[in-house]
Amino acid sequence: MALKIAKGKVSEKDWSSVDKSSIWRRLKQALENGEQGATEAVREMYAVVKAPINADLTQADCWAPHHEIQGDTLVLNKNGLVAAVAALAGARSEPNLTAEQKRKAARHLLRHYRALDMEPPESLLRMAGEKMSNSEEVTCLNEKLYYIGKFTETVANEQDEDMLKMAELFSVGVHRGVEYTEQDLEELANNFDPSDEVPIQIDHSESAKDTVGYLESVEVKDGKLLGVLRIIDDFAKERIRKNLMKKLSISFYLKHTEEGFKPYKLREVSLVAFPQVKTARLFSENGYISTYEENKEVGKMADKEKAVNLSELRAEIRKEIEQEIHAEYAELTKRLEALEKVQQQFSESQVKAKIEAFQEENKIVPAQVDALEKLLKTFNEEQMGLFDEFMKNFQKVDLSEQGEVQQPEKEQEKDQAQDDFEKFYEEYVKKYGRTL
Repeated sequence: MALKIAKGKVSEKDWSSVDKSSIWRRLKQALENGEQGATEAVREMYAVVKAPINADLTQADCWAPHHEIQGDTLVLNKNGLVAAVAALAGARSEPNLTAEQKRKAARHLLRHYRALDMEPPESLLRMAGEKMSNSEEVTCLNEKLYYIGKFTETVANEQDEDMLKMAELFSVGVHRGVEYTEQDLEELANNFDPSDEVPIQIDHSESAKDTVGYLESVEVKDGKLLGVLRIIDDFAKERIRKNLMKKLSISFYLKHTEEGFKPYKLREVSLVAFPQVKTARLFSENGYISTYEENKEVGKMADKEKAVNLSELRAEIRKEIEQEIHAEYAELTKRLEALEKVQQQFSESQVKAKIEAFQEENKIVPAQVDALEKLLKTFNEEQMGLFDEFMKNFQKVDLSEQGEVQQPEKEQEKDQAQDDFEKFYEEYVKKYGRTL
């Protein structure tokens, strides 16, 4: 038997009805029996695994499941994903995870959010290290360097299996006016973690639809950063076999240090046709040059690059703040409109209740109902209080028959209630203006 991971299939089953204990027992059985795909299934099932994945693994070491097992296939559960993100944010209690484990869990869950084209919460982006909080002193930039690397040897290429390719990702030297040393490469290699699942994209695309694989490992050798790429997408495999995809470009985070911005962590590797920069002519055919001998203004160029980076960072931060403010304003406006609607409904119900009470107390006649309802809807709280006080002292209308003496239609006398009401309305119009 073998465990598989479904690609593109999503379940929306109620997460509370999913038997998590049964899921663990199935995975534990697969580990103990050495089933194919067991290790990958455990890594995919949980947001973070806190111990080596082998037959000795315990359920306590596995945190935040978010998949179902249908037959022998893992299927992502959308509600389980949302629940895992909430748990990571401490919705129920603070998760028993180290800072590094939280970051790994966040990056794992963020990958699913992007695969589903869901907008990730800001808290998830911050924990994944993709968005800095205002209180953090370390500033990370997403620097698309467009260094053009190349594939070297094929590590593994079995039929119907993933393609593993060794590739040159980066090298020491001057790139886009900035000098990179072997220490910079070592920093990238030391901060690489396979569980981060650094994606392999097409042309630096931000969409999960353009993810064709993941970076398996990296090492520094002879002044070059080398990596093993696991190509999963069949279309990409075929184009690589035909040498239609043979150049690579990396993207990494920069960390602000006393010496300026320095490479910190790999963000993604892209398959590209050519560098997307005006200085592409400065790159030699093998993908890099060690110095810019033909450019005597290297120092000035480097300073200019840093100034541009800082300017772009400020603009990006300003844009994000403006977006957050607009989003908060829109949300507050929406809530205010909802409250006003509820208040209006409540006010209308109050008016109707008052009129019904006046009718029950015989203080108004049926012919006055519509006009009074329109009038009361225009009152503010103070005006309504004055009207209530007026109606307390308003005498009842005698609706009983007083006889059958017929008077000319134009000369019928108004009863006392009608006179009093018209007098009140005239005073209201003088003070507040005509509203009906």
